Amino acid sequence: MIFPEQERIARFRLTRSLNIGPSSFIHLINKCRSADAAIKYLSGAGSKYSGGICSLDAAINEFNRMERIGGRFIFLGESLYPNALAIITDPPPVIGVIGSPQIVQKLPELDMFAVVGSRACSYNSARFAYNLSKNLSSEGITIVSGLARGIDAQAHKGGLSSKGSSVAVLACGLGVPPYPPENKDLYCQLQESGMIMSEMPFNIAPQAALFPRRNRIIAGLTRGTLVVEAADKSGSLTTARYALEYNRDVYAVPGFPLDPRCVGTNRLLKNGAILVESAFDILNNYPTTVRPPLPFNNFKLEEQQGAFGSSNNEIKIDLKPDPTDKKARIFELLGSDPVSIEDLTNECQIPVNNLMAILTELELDNKVKIENNQQVSLVIC
Repeated sequence: MIFPEQERIARFRLTRSLNIGPSSFIHLINKCRSADAAIKYLSGAGSKYSGGICSLDAAINEFNRMERIGGRFIFLGESLYPNALAIITDPPPVIGVIGSPQIVQKLPELDMFAVVGSRACSYNSARFAYNLSKNLSSEGITIVSGLARGIDAQAHKGGLSSKGSSVAVLACGLGVPPYPPENKDLYCQLQESGMIMSEMPFNIAPQAALFPRRNRIIAGLTRGTLVVEAADKSGSLTTARYALEYNRDVYAVPGFPLDPRCVGTNRLLKNGAILVESAFDILNNYPTTVRPPLPFNNFKLEEQQGAFGSSNNEIKIDLKPDPTDKKARIFELLGSDPVSIEDLTNECQIPVNNLMAILTELELDNKVKIENNQQVSLVIC
């Protein structure tokens, strides 16, 4: 089902009006029976909303701009709207999508699973996220993530490999340049073979306050969420909390206890998340259906601090790292698990003699340990 054009435009105007969030939108539609009637109700004399209603011209303009980039809007209640997302407590009233027509047409039927984690991830965690996503994708599961650098990017790449599929959910509009810029090629791959989704206005830039809203969609689209690597205040833990609120499974990869990038995932495991060492652990525990939120669920994010970390997460927009700072990049890729010098050379794209000079400097500072078998790891103590 697709709503008549007049109702679609009216619903769109309602979603783009000031102070009308998902809950207010649903309340107004239920009260007024149509978006057109809701706009007339809000435009009434003395209404506090009357000055903030999106104009007809602005709505049509955004529709046209979305069409020019090959995208479309899908409204809550239409047949293409994802079933799993529709049953959460605060579904977005409208989502913009762009991507493979075959994937878009299958959106309500896609079996989706979220893989998220640290932007500044270790090399081994990045490889793990890629291989696990590739294995899940080969089983017909669509990988969902947030197109950030690090774990998100590797999850998308793994999902797209072997003719699989992946969905990226953005914290910005579909009309702005790909963010972060280093994922431009991946963005293009997702447009061609997967799908990119956003509830944000067309030209809105990424902002810190929008990332939790993005994370709730990632959790809502999927049967479960895997956190591969997450620090104490990682935004990935927000996605895990939303998954818990929506009665979806939470999975986590264990990490070295003294590595700060693993504090969040280890805490998830201590509080009941499903431990994951391979794709088999997910497939062996995979829910047969998408479970709706529990009745009368009064879950509040701030009430879960003990289990899932502080609710006052400081969410920072990741900037593209300085490509000339090879030392910082190498240090970022290392963890407690050894990485071969050959792999580091390939990942950093620098000559092996330059790499060894940097590693030797780090070893003299007692920050890394170089093994005889040409492997290197962080000294964590």
